[in-house]
Amino acid sequence: MDVEQPNAFAERRRRFLFAAGLALLTVLAAGLRFYKLGDYPGGYSQDEVVVTYDAWSLLTTGQEHHGARWPLNSQQFGDYPSSLPTYWTMPFVVLLGPTPLATRAACAGLNVVAVPFFGLLVARLFRSRAAGLFAAALLAVSAWALFLSRCAFSPGFVTPFQIAALWALHRLLTERRSRVASYGLAVGVGFMLFLWTHEFVSQYLFAPFVIGAAMLIWWRGNWRPILTAGGVYALLMLAAVLVRLQVPAASGRMQSHSILFADHALKAFLVNYAEYQSFSFLFNAPAMRPLQHIPGIAHISHLMSPLYGFGWAVLVAAVSAPRWLLRKLGLSDTPAEADRWRRSALWVVIWMVLAPVAGALFRQNFYTARVTHLLVGVLLVTALGCAAVWYGLRRLPWRMAAPAFVVLFAVYLGAQTAKTARGLVKTNAYAKEYFQYGLPEVIQYLVRQPNVQSVRLPSLHQGYIYYLLFAPVHPAKLDHAFVSPSLAVDATTWRYLEVSTLDKFHFDERMDPSKVAAQAELRHQVRDGDRIWYDLYEHAGDWFVLRHQELDSGLPR
Repeated sequence: MDVEQPNAFAERRRRFLFAAGLALLTVLAAGLRFYKLGDYPGGYSQDEVVVTYDAWSLLTTGQEHHGARWPLNSQQFGDYPSSLPTYWTMPFVVLLGPTPLATRAACAGLNVVAVPFFGLLVARLFRSRAAGLFAAALLAVSAWALFLSRCAFSPGFVTPFQIAALWALHRLLTERRSRVASYGLAVGVGFMLFLWTHEFVSQYLFAPFVIGAAMLIWWRGNWRPILTAGGVYALLMLAAVLVRLQVPAASGRMQSHSILFADHALKAFLVNYAEYQSFSFLFNAPAMRPLQHIPGIAHISHLMSPLYGFGWAVLVAAVSAPRWLLRKLGLSDTPAEADRWRRSALWVVIWMVLAPVAGALFRQNFYTARVTHLLVGVLLVTALGCAAVWYGLRRLPWRMAAPAFVVLFAVYLGAQTAKTARGLVKTNAYAKEYFQYGLPEVIQYLVRQPNVQSVRLPSLHQGYIYYLLFAPVHPAKLDHAFVSPSLAVDATTWRYLEVSTLDKFHFDERMDPSKVAAQAELRHQVRDGDRIWYDLYEHAGDWFVLRHQELDSGLPR
């Protein structure tokens, strides 16, 4: 009794410190994701506008803006994205109205919740609270996670459901409980796995393999809950796939960029796969869109790369010689613990080997592949490397070695976060331009004018959706025939410009800027400080909207 009491007290203390650490990191994650959420990144992309308007439309009419009733997928042009982000946004539209903040708050909130769940997942996998805290800290301040948490793109919704689904799946496979509780959890796990997979189309090529590997690794004869979870997952995925197969344009994005439709497909796949595993892609800024060159956003964390490499060494040792590794780290090396580390490490290795496959099947190195497939795995491996260093330093005679490492780790992450914040502020003008900044102000100004006969606007990505949201056009009064997509002639084309006319607004108009300036009078300019985004000209009730850069090519883009 005298021996057990101190051990029990120490265990309760460790649990409290772990919970307190996760709570503090969650608060930090919330602050980083919600502070000035509507301002950074600047602008408001068409993806976010579609989610907002569809959430409003479903709440008021039970239909998205193309007229589909409670769909699994949104009927876009040449694409067929999941409608799940719209459903996550609906409660926030109830609270905040159909506003940009409502959409971003939904995405940011889910990503805040992902932080403690990531800590719990990693702690469960290796029975290491240190690894769990390192994982939660890395996710809380990750530049890529921060960026996509603050703008409501579909990839930004993947990470929370990926982490939560895997945490729930591991609980189902490794814990024993009553039959009723086991089947109830199995149904919930199947549903969570579906939410993760259906959140973004590339997960269709990734999630099932990671899920299947987990079921094989941790299967111990209790097959009924596994079949229940797998059955629920399969039925829901079948429903989603069948819906996609009914739409000719559903594979537009995948087909237009897939290496399967290119020459030398195998060579292209191997080159892409190697690139996705390279230091440059994981920790630097590859030659992609300028938006991804924002300082602090373009890479995951440079100085974390040695710890990522060390994490891989730990994984290899855990698979090949787990008891030796545990002794070196000063941890319990019982057969049960060795088996736990071997199984968990094997699963993570399979995860990381499979992670680049979906992205490698496309000709372009999309930034979304890094976030939706690789980010969580990279952070997990890095956290494992951090934990191994922590355990190793604790065995040194100098007792402050391990705490000193944690302090240096925190200082570096703090400096990295400050760099990310400066980068977002410094390059916000570019982000605003990239996300069609100023278009809401253009629409809002024009709908207030009494003498509008017609409005001609330049080529825009789904420009009509800005009109619907910011006019605002109440969903109950929308004629779906004006915005319903027609059958795709070419399924490989993203036909974002399909709706060319809505009410008095004519999108994708080709205008001669010098001719417009000569014949019409400048009535209004949409500005952001000294930067002019749009010039609005008017002649006899006809309005012409020109990007200011078209008149002054000397302005930076």
